[in-house]
Amino acid sequence: MTQNMKKLLRRHETLIFFLLVFIWCSLSIINRNYGTVNNLCAILKTMSFYGIIAVFLSFVIIGGDSDISTGASAGFSAVFGTALMLETNCMGMLGTPNEWIGIVLCILISMAGGLLIGAGNALMVVKMKMPPFIATCAMQYILNGLKMVITHGAYVYPLPNSLIGFVRQGVPLGTAKVSVIFFLFLLALAAAYIVLTFTTAGRSVYATGSNRIMASLSGINTDLVRFRNYMVLHAVVAVVGILNAGYIKQGAPSIAQEWHLTIMAACAIGGIKFSGGAGNMIGLLIGTFTLFSINSAIAYIGINTFLQDVFVGVVLVVVVVSDSIRSNRKVKA
Repeated sequence: MTQNMKKLLRRHETLIFFLLVFIWCSLSIINRNYGTVNNLCAILKTMSFYGIIAVFLSFVIIGGDSDISTGASAGFSAVFGTALMLETNCMGMLGTPNEWIGIVLCILISMAGGLLIGAGNALMVVKMKMPPFIATCAMQYILNGLKMVITHGAYVYPLPNSLIGFVRQGVPLGTAKVSVIFFLFLLALAAAYIVLTFTTAGRSVYATGSNRIMASLSGINTDLVRFRNYMVLHAVVAVVGILNAGYIKQGAPSIAQEWHLTIMAACAIGGIKFSGGAGNMIGLLIGTFTLFSINSAIAYIGINTFLQDVFVGVVLVVVVVSDSIRSNRKVKA
């Protein structure tokens, strides 16, 4: 076996890929419906909403920080953005051929709100030196309260047909269709891969997460890097929240309520190290697909769905611990 092959087999992404193959092969034998195109498309659609956020949360984590307010931010943006569309009749364009322009303007305003949320998190973490968990937990409570103030616990509907039509369209694949959200997920992955791999900004993220002091001494404005990570994350979260509201045809206060846990699990299984400075988009894609394949497998096997979180938790512990063991072996070597 060549040296390159040995290195490939030791990689975190390879371990997760083999786990993914095992899940699909074994479940396809146990239940023929699991390996169908319909189930594949269903998994791709569901995972993509979470996956887009996970892509940009990866920048925050690789940069040495964390954020548990993504779910609350998505839920707040969903009700804020859709309420804005209804209150302004899509900037006066509802029901006209230019309705989509009004929708885009409302989304851009929501993204500006997302930038402020991200800046608030960064201000607490970077400038006020608060632990990321505490700071983003506080933001989570603030946003959950604000969305209830906006909606009074009621659903925001009816939403513009142009928004619903866009989110629900897809590319036909057999008897099913691949959701447009999945292609947005792939676009986000590709953009993130290019930035992290080929740009100075991407290298600055890795350097900041690896050793903040050394990065500062080498001329990197680590505060700017961390602010940018948080702000871009929440601007994207705002878009995903509104798209999810469009998919379910209403701005529900309960949207994305527990998403942050699943998103962080996807990052961890995908090899994004929470100690900072390591991780890539290929691993994140495989990890996200593996996580949602496990969730789907539990439903197809007929196991109590309340045990879904238990299985995901066990897989998460096994993957992270095994990766930690392999990393320690590399250091000793």
